[in-house]
Amino acid sequence: MSDCKDAQRVFQEALLAKVREASTSLVRRKVIAVERPKLIKPSELRPSQFAHRKVSCVGIGASTGGPVALQEVLSRIPVNFPHGIVVAIHMPKAFTGPYADRLNAKCSLAIREGADGDQVKGGEVLIAPGGRHSSLVKQGNHIVLRTAATTEYPQYIYIPSVDQMLTSLCDACGGSMLGVILTGMGNDGFKGMKHLKEKGGVTLVQNEETSTIYGMPRACIEGKVADVVLPLEQIGFEIGKIGG
Repeated sequence: MSDCKDAQRVFQEALLAKVREASTSLVRRKVIAVERPKLIKPSELRPSQFAHRKVSCVGIGASTGGPVALQEVLSRIPVNFPHGIVVAIHMPKAFTGPYADRLNAKCSLAIREGADGDQVKGGEVLIAPGGRHSSLVKQGNHIVLRTAATTEYPQYIYIPSVDQMLTSLCDACGGSMLGVILTGMGNDGFKGMKHLKEKGGVTLVQNEETSTIYGMPRACIEGKVADVVLPLEQIGFEIGKIGG
Protein backbone atom coordinates (compact mmCIF):
# COMPACT_ATOMS: atom_id res chain seq x y z
CA MET A 1 0.00 0.00 0.00
CA SER A 2 2.90 2.36 0.77
CA ASP A 3 4.40 1.77 -2.68
CA CYS A 4 1.03 2.55 -4.26
CA LYS A 5 0.72 5.83 -2.33
CA ASP A 6 4.28 6.80 -3.27
CA ALA A 7 3.52 6.12 -6.93
CA GLN A 8 0.35 8.22 -6.73
CA ARG A 9 2.25 11.09 -5.09
CA VAL A 10 4.99 11.08 -7.74
CA PHE A 11 2.40 10.92 -10.50
CA GLN A 12 0.35 13.78 -9.06
CA GLU A 13 3.41 16.01 -8.65
CA ALA A 14 4.44 15.39 -12.25
CA LEU A 15 0.88 15.93 -13.44
CA LEU A 16 0.53 19.26 -11.63
CA ALA A 17 3.58 20.55 -13.46
CA LYS A 18 2.21 19.32 -16.79
CA VAL A 19 -1.22 20.86 -16.20
CA ARG A 20 0.31 24.26 -15.42
CA GLU A 21 2.43 24.00 -18.54
CA ALA A 22 -0.50 22.90 -20.69
CA SER A 23 -2.71 25.76 -19.52
CA THR A 24 -0.38 28.29 -21.15
CA SER A 25 0.62 26.26 -24.20
CA LEU A 26 -2.47 26.33 -26.44
CA VAL A 27 -1.05 28.79 -28.95
CA ARG A 28 2.34 27.07 -29.03
CA ARG A 29 0.67 23.65 -29.42
CA LYS A 30 -1.37 24.81 -32.41
CA VAL A 31 1.76 26.12 -34.10
CA ILE A 32 3.44 22.75 -33.66
CA ALA A 33 0.41 20.96 -35.10
CA VAL A 34 0.38 23.20 -38.16
CA GLU A 35 4.02 22.43 -38.86
CA ARG A 36 3.41 18.68 -39.01
CA PRO A 37 3.02 17.52 -42.64
CA LYS A 38 0.48 15.30 -44.36
CA LEU A 39 -2.52 15.91 -42.11
CA ILE A 40 -5.80 15.43 -43.96
CA LYS A 41 -8.04 18.49 -44.09
CA PRO A 42 -11.43 18.13 -42.36
CA SER A 43 -13.16 18.62 -45.74
CA GLU A 44 -11.30 15.58 -47.09
CA LEU A 45 -12.39 13.24 -44.31
CA ARG A 46 -14.40 10.21 -45.34
CA PRO A 47 -17.96 9.68 -44.06
CA SER A 48 -18.07 8.47 -40.49
CA GLN A 49 -15.97 5.35 -40.07
CA PHE A 50 -18.47 4.27 -37.42
CA ALA A 51 -21.63 4.81 -39.50
CA HIS A 52 -22.43 1.08 -39.49
CA ARG A 53 -21.94 0.70 -35.72
CA LYS A 54 -24.42 1.53 -32.99
CA VAL A 55 -23.15 4.30 -30.73
CA SER A 56 -25.25 5.78 -27.92
CA CYS A 57 -22.54 7.50 -25.84
CA VAL A 58 -18.87 8.51 -25.93
CA GLY A 59 -16.14 8.06 -23.34
CA ILE A 60 -12.85 9.99 -23.61
CA GLY A 61 -9.67 9.45 -21.60
CA ALA A 62 -6.51 11.58 -21.46
CA SER A 63 -3.54 12.53 -19.28
CA THR A 64 -0.38 14.53 -20.03
CA GLY A 65 -1.14 16.99 -22.85
CA GLY A 66 -4.81 16.22 -22.40
CA PRO A 67 -6.07 19.68 -21.38
CA VAL A 68 -5.09 21.18 -24.74
CA ALA A 69 -5.95 18.04 -26.74
CA LEU A 70 -9.40 17.72 -25.22
CA GLN A 71 -10.24 21.35 -25.99
CA GLU A 72 -9.22 20.75 -29.60
CA VAL A 73 -11.45 17.67 -29.81
CA LEU A 74 -14.54 19.06 -28.07
CA SER A 75 -14.44 22.35 -29.97
CA ARG A 76 -14.96 20.42 -33.22
CA ILE A 77 -18.15 18.66 -32.07
CA PRO A 78 -21.40 20.47 -33.01
CA VAL A 79 -23.93 21.73 -30.47
CA ASN A 80 -26.60 19.33 -31.79
CA PHE A 81 -24.47 16.23 -31.15
CA PRO A 82 -27.05 13.62 -30.10
CA HIS A 83 -24.98 11.60 -27.61
CA GLY A 84 -23.70 12.21 -24.12
CA ILE A 85 -19.94 12.40 -23.53
CA VAL A 86 -18.05 11.48 -20.37
CA VAL A 87 -14.39 12.49 -19.92
CA ALA A 88 -11.82 11.17 -17.45
CA ILE A 89 -8.65 13.24 -17.49
CA HIS A 90 -5.88 12.88 -14.90
CA MET A 91 -6.25 16.10 -12.92
CA PRO A 92 -6.25 16.95 -9.20
CA LYS A 93 -9.49 17.95 -7.47
CA ALA A 94 -8.89 21.69 -7.63
CA PHE A 95 -8.38 21.69 -11.41
CA THR A 96 -11.32 19.85 -12.97
CA GLY A 97 -14.02 22.38 -12.05
CA PRO A 98 -12.28 25.48 -13.47
CA TYR A 99 -11.07 23.45 -16.45
CA ALA A 100 -14.64 22.32 -17.24
CA ASP A 101 -15.80 25.96 -16.99
CA ARG A 102 -13.09 27.05 -19.42
CA LEU A 103 -14.07 24.35 -21.90
CA ASN A 104 -17.73 25.32 -21.60
CA ALA A 105 -16.85 28.90 -22.53
CA LYS A 106 -14.87 27.82 -25.59
CA CYS A 107 -16.99 24.98 -27.03
CA SER A 108 -20.51 24.66 -28.44
CA LEU A 109 -21.38 21.71 -26.23
CA ALA A 110 -22.60 22.15 -22.66
CA ILE A 111 -19.62 21.10 -20.49
CA ARG A 112 -19.41 20.88 -16.71
CA GLU A 113 -17.65 19.03 -13.95
CA GLY A 114 -19.71 15.94 -13.13
CA ALA A 115 -21.31 15.43 -9.74
CA ASP A 116 -22.68 12.32 -8.11
CA GLY A 117 -26.11 11.57 -9.59
CA ASP A 118 -25.67 13.56 -12.84
CA GLN A 119 -27.30 11.99 -15.90
CA VAL A 120 -25.46 11.47 -19.18
CA LYS A 121 -27.42 13.48 -21.77
CA GLY A 122 -27.09 14.14 -25.49
CA GLY A 123 -25.12 17.26 -26.37
CA GLU A 124 -23.60 17.47 -22.88
CA VAL A 125 -20.13 16.64 -21.55
CA LEU A 126 -19.41 15.53 -18.00
CA ILE A 127 -15.82 15.93 -16.80
CA ALA A 128 -15.08 13.34 -14.10
CA PRO A 129 -14.19 15.25 -10.92
CA GLY A 130 -10.56 15.13 -9.85
CA GLY A 131 -9.45 13.40 -6.69
CA ARG A 132 -12.08 10.66 -6.99
CA HIS A 133 -12.95 7.77 -9.28
CA SER A 134 -16.05 7.89 -11.46
CA SER A 135 -18.34 5.09 -12.57
CA LEU A 136 -21.44 5.11 -14.75
CA VAL A 137 -24.48 3.02 -13.85
CA LYS A 138 -27.81 2.30 -15.52
CA GLN A 139 -30.69 3.74 -13.53
CA GLY A 140 -34.06 3.19 -15.17
CA ASN A 141 -33.79 4.66 -18.68
CA HIS A 142 -30.83 6.83 -17.77
CA ILE A 143 -27.09 6.48 -17.29
CA VAL A 144 -25.97 8.14 -14.07
CA LEU A 145 -22.56 9.22 -12.77
CA ARG A 146 -21.40 7.84 -9.43
CA THR A 147 -18.21 8.97 -7.73
CA ALA A 148 -16.18 7.13 -5.11
CA ALA A 149 -13.18 7.78 -2.89
CA THR A 150 -9.88 6.52 -4.25
CA THR A 151 -9.63 4.11 -1.32
CA GLU A 152 -12.50 2.13 -2.82
CA TYR A 153 -10.39 1.37 -5.90
CA PRO A 154 -6.82 0.94 -4.59
CA GLN A 155 -5.81 -0.90 -7.77
CA TYR A 156 -5.87 2.34 -9.76
CA ILE A 157 -2.80 4.59 -9.58
CA TYR A 158 -4.15 7.17 -12.03
CA ILE A 159 -6.94 9.40 -10.74
CA PRO A 160 -9.62 9.64 -12.02
CA SER A 161 -9.23 6.20 -13.59
CA VAL A 162 -9.91 6.10 -17.33
CA ASP A 163 -10.18 2.31 -17.14
CA GLN A 164 -12.93 2.48 -14.53
CA MET A 165 -14.87 5.17 -16.38
CA LEU A 166 -14.73 3.40 -19.76
CA THR A 167 -15.49 -0.06 -18.40
CA SER A 168 -18.49 1.08 -16.37
CA LEU A 169 -19.85 3.31 -19.16
CA CYS A 170 -19.57 0.41 -21.59
CA ASP A 171 -21.54 -1.85 -19.25
CA ALA A 172 -24.15 0.84 -18.59
CA CYS A 173 -24.89 1.35 -22.28
CA GLY A 174 -24.61 -2.30 -23.26
CA GLY A 175 -21.46 -1.82 -25.32
CA SER A 176 -23.02 0.65 -27.77
CA MET A 177 -20.38 3.32 -27.29
CA LEU A 178 -17.30 4.93 -28.75
CA GLY A 179 -14.17 4.94 -26.61
CA VAL A 180 -11.49 7.57 -27.30
CA ILE A 181 -7.96 7.70 -25.92
CA LEU A 182 -5.92 10.88 -26.26
CA THR A 183 -2.36 11.76 -25.32
CA GLY A 184 -1.12 10.65 -21.91
CA MET A 185 1.51 8.89 -19.83
CA GLY A 186 1.19 5.26 -18.76
CA ASN A 187 -1.40 2.80 -20.03
CA ASP A 188 -4.59 3.89 -18.28
CA GLY A 189 -7.51 3.29 -20.63
CA PHE A 190 -6.16 0.15 -22.26
CA LYS A 191 -8.20 -2.23 -20.08
CA GLY A 192 -11.30 -0.13 -20.57
CA MET A 193 -10.86 -0.10 -24.35
CA LYS A 194 -10.22 -3.85 -24.35
CA HIS A 195 -13.44 -4.41 -22.41
CA LEU A 196 -15.29 -2.15 -24.84
CA LYS A 197 -14.01 -4.09 -27.85
CA GLU A 198 -15.11 -7.35 -26.25
CA LYS A 199 -18.60 -5.91 -25.75
CA GLY A 200 -18.92 -4.84 -29.39
CA GLY A 201 -18.09 -1.15 -29.03
CA VAL A 202 -15.81 0.93 -31.23
CA THR A 203 -12.52 2.63 -30.40
CA LEU A 204 -10.55 5.65 -31.62
CA VAL A 205 -7.01 6.62 -30.60
CA GLN A 206 -4.81 9.68 -31.14
CA ASN A 207 -1.76 9.07 -33.32
CA GLU A 208 1.85 9.29 -32.18
CA GLU A 209 2.78 12.36 -34.21
CA THR A 210 0.26 14.65 -32.50
CA SER A 211 0.49 13.16 -28.98
CA THR A 212 2.41 15.06 -26.31
CA ILE A 213 3.04 11.74 -24.60
CA TYR A 214 2.35 8.57 -26.60
CA GLY A 215 1.94 6.20 -23.63
CA MET A 216 -1.83 5.76 -23.44
CA PRO A 217 -2.44 5.69 -27.20
CA ARG A 218 0.53 3.36 -27.70
CA ALA A 219 -0.84 0.85 -25.18
CA CYS A 220 -4.10 0.65 -27.11
CA ILE A 221 -2.46 0.38 -30.52
CA GLU A 222 0.12 -2.21 -29.50
CA GLY A 223 -2.58 -4.08 -27.58
CA LYS A 224 -4.67 -4.20 -30.80
CA VAL A 225 -7.75 -2.53 -29.33
CA ALA A 226 -7.75 0.58 -31.58
CA ASP A 227 -10.21 0.48 -34.48
CA VAL A 228 -9.15 3.85 -35.86
CA VAL A 229 -6.02 5.99 -35.29
CA LEU A 230 -6.23 9.68 -36.22
CA PRO A 231 -4.28 12.93 -35.78
CA LEU A 232 -5.64 15.16 -33.04
CA GLU A 233 -7.02 17.69 -35.54
CA GLN A 234 -9.37 15.08 -37.03
CA ILE A 235 -10.71 13.35 -33.92
CA GLY A 236 -13.40 15.89 -33.03
CA PHE A 237 -14.68 15.98 -36.59
CA GLU A 238 -14.87 12.17 -36.65
CA ILE A 239 -16.81 12.05 -33.38
CA GLY A 240 -19.15 14.80 -34.59
CA LYS A 241 -20.19 12.78 -37.63
CA ILE A 242 -21.81 10.08 -35.50
CA GLY A 243 -25.55 10.41 -35.81
CA GLY A 244 -28.40 9.40 -33.53
